[in-house]
Amino acid sequence: KAFFFSRTENGRSAIYQVTYEEGHWGEALMFFPTQSTYSDADPAFDRHGNLYFISNRPRDEADTLADYDIWFVRQSPQGGWSTPENLRVVNSDSSEYYISFTDDGTLYFSSSRAGGFGEEDIYFSRAKGENYEQPENAGAPINSTYSEYDPFVSRDGNLVIFTSSGRPDSFGKADLYFSCRSDGSWSGPIHFTDRINTDQREYCPVITRDGAYFFFSSG
Repeated sequence: KAFFFSRTENGRSAIYQVTYEEGHWGEALMFFPTQSTYSDADPAFDRHGNLYFISNRPRDEADTLADYDIWFVRQSPQGGWSTPENLRVVNSDSSEYYISFTDDGTLYFSSSRAGGFGEEDIYFSRAKGENYEQPENAGAPINSTYSEYDPFVSRDGNLVIFTSSGRPDSFGKADLYFSCRSDGSWSGPIHFTDRINTDQREYCPVITRDGAYFFFSSG
């Protein structure tokens, strides 16, 4: 009954919410109406109904880096949301982007941090109670010397859809690929055809929890 997305205006991204009532979608309203100086994007819900997103807001007064971190707000049983909290255990001195969750709480995201295979890689962090463990690189064959980012992971953790740019088989600026896991190993990335990919950029994939719809962004 609600749809969350990000919109960029005048160089700043903000998260918007639209509510479905009486058979139609209402007006798009900013989720953080008082926040005006930093960018927020890539909204995603965890299994507890908490909203995760990325932001270039400083994590504390000593933070002078202009990178994106993963943040979250907790949903109150009485309604409303907590103040934003930085998910410090998964963040680095480089940017983190695009969050997706499995049903067991494992968090997937992309990062340009040092030590990866390429410019951006896909990482995951396992849930540990209400916290998360240190992130692990998803490894080959998902990650490569090319850029891999914007991962969507299925509820059972056996499918990941992601964007990659620079690959020799690409139709355009960046394409969508997917990989399946069997017996603990990921398949080589499979390229979506030109029914989905174009000569522009396809990114930010997500499948609805009921499996009925596949959403993605396109240039």
